Amino acid sequence: MAKIFISYRREDGIARAGRIYDRLVSRYGEDQVFMDLGKIAAGADFEKVLDQQLGACDVLIAIIGEVWLVSRKGRRRLDDQADFVRREIERALQRNVRILPVLVGEAKMPTASELPPGLTELASRNATRISDEGFDAAMEGLILDIEDPNRAPEDTAFDRWQRLRQRVRMHREAVLTGAVIVILTALITWASVFDLFTLDTRLQTLSLWLGDIMSRPVPDDRVAIVAIDAETERLMKRKFDRSWRKEHGVLVDRLSAAGARAIAFDMYFEEPSAVDAVFADALRKAHARNTTVIVGMRTLSNGLPKVAPEVLKDVSGVGLLCVGGRLGYAVTAPLLVMAPTEQHSPSKRVGLGVLAAFGPTPAISLDETERALLAPDDVSVHEISVGIMETVKSVQRSCPALHPQDVAAQLIIRLSDLEHWRRVPVRVKYEDIVLSPMPDSSIDWKGKIVLVGVTNRSEDPDSVDDVYAVPRGVNVEYRYGVELHADVVSNVLGPKQVHSLHWAGQLLITIASVGVALLVRLFAAGLSRVLGWLLVLAALALYFYMVGLLCAKFHLLLDCVYQLWAFAVTYWLAGKLPSLTKRST
Repeated sequence: MAKIFISYRREDGIARAGRIYDRLVSRYGEDQVFMDLGKIAAGADFEKVLDQQLGACDVLIAIIGEVWLVSRKGRRRLDDQADFVRREIERALQRNVRILPVLVGEAKMPTASELPPGLTELASRNATRISDEGFDAAMEGLILDIEDPNRAPEDTAFDRWQRLRQRVRMHREAVLTGAVIVILTALITWASVFDLFTLDTRLQTLSLWLGDIMSRPVPDDRVAIVAIDAETERLMKRKFDRSWRKEHGVLVDRLSAAGARAIAFDMYFEEPSAVDAVFADALRKAHARNTTVIVGMRTLSNGLPKVAPEVLKDVSGVGLLCVGGRLGYAVTAPLLVMAPTEQHSPSKRVGLGVLAAFGPTPAISLDETERALLAPDDVSVHEISVGIMETVKSVQRSCPALHPQDVAAQLIIRLSDLEHWRRVPVRVKYEDIVLSPMPDSSIDWKGKIVLVGVTNRSEDPDSVDDVYAVPRGVNVEYRYGVELHADVVSNVLGPKQVHSLHWAGQLLITIASVGVALLVRLFAAGLSRVLGWLLVLAALALYFYMVGLLCAKFHLLLDCVYQLWAFAVTYWLAGKLPSLTKRST
């Protein structure tokens, strides 16, 4: 007859251990079952008694409860070499005594990584679970295991019923947990809780970075740049200033005669000059040839764009020069700015890129419900997706034309490869058109949208260069304003612009994130800690791949901060549900 030693912690529930002891005593008798409670005489050396009983036993039943590994105060008692439970199991393993782990309550079997050296072998022992409601049947199975070490596990009707109840309980808890997280995430998304310091939008632009890694956008081949740089100033024999408007007139005349569709100056014309009449004459000729000419606006004067009067009278339109705003990884530009009706500023101010692409039609409007800019022409209405809708909160030093309380519809720019805008024939030197008696006829200007700008970085520390630092992964690129405007034009001419996924789609992905977190937690419960974390990382890698793919292929941005929050909270909460973290026994 096998002698049985019961190892347990009193904090785990002495009543459960006592109930198991009583059942074993009724089967085998008191002489064959040892449990320290009431078995050690007063004054006896209990350490010596325990060692004697361990030396004589054939089977050790290790009763593992909820706080067997870590106490309710968070202390790992197994790390203490003087811990009696540790000493009992170590001695049994050293003697090769048969050990039967018995899980009680909501306990789970510890992994090898959770056990101290000397006890790791316990993790490989198959455990038996004894629940309060199924105590009698479970004890019968334990007694059979004691008496027949080679007994095959039985698959009784009760066992099947217990497994079914476990599955139902697990699914019910998982569904309830997931539903609570989805509802909570929907509420905090609606309330924009993470909008402190624009955290949600900044992390949202993570989609843009991942999309750029997968695929860079292809620029529209109708867009070209005419660049003014240091070499241009040397050949013109003077610094760039208002007197260049005479040469601007030559540029406009030659490009419009060559069939250019639009010419947009990424520069402002605020103060009058002695040569404005020459420039204005070229503007009128361009208009007669159906070429749109746009100039930039930096500030307002008496509620109107501050532009030299003679230029303002004949130019096709005046567009906002604001570009290069930073938001996380993204670079932004205003498409349309609308002022409250009680203000005296123009009710609508349109971005330079929009006017260059579609012309200065007064019908340009904003559909706030659909978050789309509507730009009609003679054939159809172009819908441009708005990336960000925001109310201007303070005076913008970089863009004085934006006033507090203005509503700005912003484009999130998908930047093309910088080298595209710096090679011929996409980029042409100003002097090659203005100073050459016979402009290069190999370049076909017909139907082109031409942006004219300065690409010269001044060495004067007090000067304000039209240069913007643009993050590209771990590096920073320096792009000129005219290059950013070229990307704006290319973006708005495209069939899709970067925008957020519709709320219903965001909700579905949030639900999927919650479901994946539950599945990962369920599978991780049967793995080691390292493998469990690798599974989590694999799930996150799959999510980020999807984020990048949606941006690269469909120009869609996901609410990453909310979906990652839903995943993390669900995974953490699921770890608190015993039915999801029990190991197979």
